[in-house]
Amino acid sequence: MEFKFKRLPSEGDGGHFSLDTVSFNYTVTDSLFPETNETVTRFTIIQQPQFSAPIGSFFQCMSKQTWKLSDVPDLPTNGSQPDVFVSTSNLKAEAFRASADQNFVGQKSECSADFVPNKVVPIVIGVALAVMIVIALVTFIVGSRRRQSGYQEI
Repeated sequence: MEFKFKRLPSEGDGGHFSLDTVSFNYTVTDSLFPETNETVTRFTIIQQPQFSAPIGSFFQCMSKQTWKLSDVPDLPTNGSQPDVFVSTSNLKAEAFRASADQNFVGQKSECSADFVPNKVVPIVIGVALAVMIVIALVTFIVGSRRRQSGYQEI
């Protein structure tokens, strides 16, 4: 499996990188894929940016992501090729890295699937609206009782 990163130019900072290509080369054999009649090497690829992050930082995605890889149109295949999917979870990637250390340091750029919205603000707004409705009802009831006291019209 091969991951190719691409540097994206941007003004004012060091730029960004993106995971531009994922390629997967595998051999179909009876020991790996039972009931296979042939031994053939397959090559699949996806060539579209999957994520981007600032250079000098690393990308992290804890959620499961699945990418569908396609046949390479220029390469001949023997018969139909099955769909190939690559699933990742707890993915960390950093392009143009100068260190062989397995620890990722620097700023972390997270994927959108890991983002959990803050639910405190909607709860506070809902409670405030409920309190305002109760105050309005109490004011209406008290106001309507005051009008009834005193003399009645004939």
